[in-house]
Amino acid sequence: MCTFAADLQNEKNLLTMFFDGISNSGMMAFSIIYGVTGVVPLIAALYLLLRRANAFAPEVTPPVRLRRWAAAFFMVTALGHVWWYILYALSGDVRSEADLMRTAGYMAAVVLDIVTLQTTFAGTLMAMLQDRRRPVWPAFAAMAPFVAMGVVQMVHPSPRLMWAVIAYVVLLYVTFTAYMAFAVRQYGRWLRDNYADLERKEVWLSHVLSLAFMLLLILYSFTEFDICQLYLLHFSELVFFVFLLWRVETLSDLSGSGIQEDEETRRREYRNTGIQEDGNTGIQEDDAGPSPYTLS
Repeated sequence: MCTFAADLQNEKNLLTMFFDGISNSGMMAFSIIYGVTGVVPLIAALYLLLRRANAFAPEVTPPVRLRRWAAAFFMVTALGHVWWYILYALSGDVRSEADLMRTAGYMAAVVLDIVTLQTTFAGTLMAMLQDRRRPVWPAFAAMAPFVAMGVVQMVHPSPRLMWAVIAYVVLLYVTFTAYMAFAVRQYGRWLRDNYADLERKEVWLSHVLSLAFMLLLILYSFTEFDICQLYLLHFSELVFFVFLLWRVETLSDLSGSGIQEDEETRRREYRNTGIQEDGNTGIQEDDAGPSPYTLS
C-alpha cells in the first residue's frame, strides 16, 4: 500500500513537472512572438522615415503625409510593447491579472496606449483620404477627458470610474468609426468622378480592417486575455502591420506633384526600353527621307 502511494505521488510529481515545462515553453514562445511584434513595427517605421524609394511598388509615389503618419503609428506601436513589458516586469508581486488591472501602473500604460495609438491611427486613416486635407486635432482634443479620467483613476482607483473610462473610449471608437464611414463614402464618390481608371485607389477595405484591429487593441487594454487569445492577437498584429505597410506603399499620391512624379517615372521606363508612349519604337527615320539601304 505504501509502495502504491509512493508511486502515485511520483506520477503526480512527474505530471506537475511536465505541465510546468509546457507552461514555461509556452511563455518562452510567447515572449519571442511578443518581441517580434515589437520589432516589426519599429522596422516599418524606420523604413518609412528613412527610405525614400518604394520597395513594394517602385512605380508608385505614395503620399508623404500618409507615410509620416503611418511611421508615427508604427513607432508608437513598437514603444507600446516596451512599456507593457516594463509594466509586467515590475509587477512580479501581483498575484493575478485582475489585481494588476487595478494598479496605477496599469492605468498609466492604458492611457499611453490609447492616446498614442488612437491619435496616430486617426491621422493615418485620414491621410489615406486625399480628396481634402482633414485635420487631426479633434482626435487629440477628444483625448483630454480620457487623460483626465485616467489620472484620477490612477490616484483614486474606483470601479465606477473605470467603467466610465471604458465607456468613453468605446464612445470615441464608435464616433470615429461613424465619421470614417461617411468620409470613405465621400472619398469614393470623389475618386469615381476624378480617377475612375486609377488602380488600387479604393481604401474602404483598409479602413474596415484597421478599425477591426483597433477594436482588438481596445479590448486588449481593458479585458483579461488567456494565452491562446494573446497568441491570436499578436499574430493578427503581424498580419495587420504587413497589410498596412503594403497599403501605404501602393496608394498613389493624387496631388499634382505625386501624379507628375509617377508620369516622369513611367516616361523614364519607356525611354529605357526604347518604346515611346504611343507604342512605337524610339527609332525614327531621318527627316531627309528613308535610308537608301531600305528596300522599297
